[in-house]
Amino acid sequence: MKISIIGAGCVGSVIAEQLVDKKDVNVSFIAEGVYKERLIDKGITVNGRRFNMPLLMKGQYPDVVFVCVKSYDLEKACEDLMPFVSRETIIIPLLNSISPTPFIQSVFPENRVLFGYISGIDSCADSGSFRYNIAGDLHFGYANNETVCDELLRIKKVFDDTDFCVYIDADMIKGVWKKWMLNIGANQVSALTEADYLQFSQIPEIGKVLMLAMQELLILAGYENVELSTKDVLEIMEYLTTYPYPKKTSMLQDIQERRKTEIDYISGDLLKLSRKWNCPCPVNLTMYYLIKSKEKAYLP
Repeated sequence: MKISIIGAGCVGSVIAEQLVDKKDVNVSFIAEGVYKERLIDKGITVNGRRFNMPLLMKGQYPDVVFVCVKSYDLEKACEDLMPFVSRETIIIPLLNSISPTPFIQSVFPENRVLFGYISGIDSCADSGSFRYNIAGDLHFGYANNETVCDELLRIKKVFDDTDFCVYIDADMIKGVWKKWMLNIGANQVSALTEADYLQFSQIPEIGKVLMLAMQELLILAGYENVELSTKDVLEIMEYLTTYPYPKKTSMLQDIQERRKTEIDYISGDLLKLSRKWNCPCPVNLTMYYLIKSKEKAYLP
């Protein structure tokens, strides 16, 4: 199977590292501009191992593309994908929030654009390379997968004998929303407190804010007919407070490295639904304003 990855960051780099040695998989990156130059010049280093991943050439079409860019780069990434996508290419976004799949579907209406997300991964950037302890759980599929089609099983099989656990959720809409709920809590709270996952269980006040933020999203899920429940909130809390490593959320990493954050897509998408349903979300609105202020204080 021919698999390409666009976005050689904390997620894309781990996927590449896990698949590069598989004999039944042809893996490549799709990149343009400075990202292409960087991959040609420096390759990619994951957990101390450096390797040069081939770059897809125009006129070559992968069977599957994993989209692993930041949300604010998605529109440009879709432009860069245009020359490399045939009608048969399956596109799997692994971004935060609920908006990436609908957006990509609008750009590539003739393609099969799946829902996807990754959870449990603790990859982080480290002086130009990447390191991780846990590859995490990879989820993808159509909106409803009560009957799993052969093409999804073939993609799942690619990840046999890797460190990923792969799932085809029966209800991918719920899965994507649940991952978004985790990001609504963990990303924002960590960005403001600079606490890692181990500290989530050590500071009671953090747990209270996590719950408040996620409960606001839970109310909106009801308006949108997404079957999330208090049980899902409690499961996320259990995960966040028992994680075995000092994982830093992607938004905390962005804040510490003085980079642009994904706040406009993580809580920004929530605030759009808040306005749509005239349902106030004061906790998320406050955190949104605080993180935007923090970001603007260091960005040029």
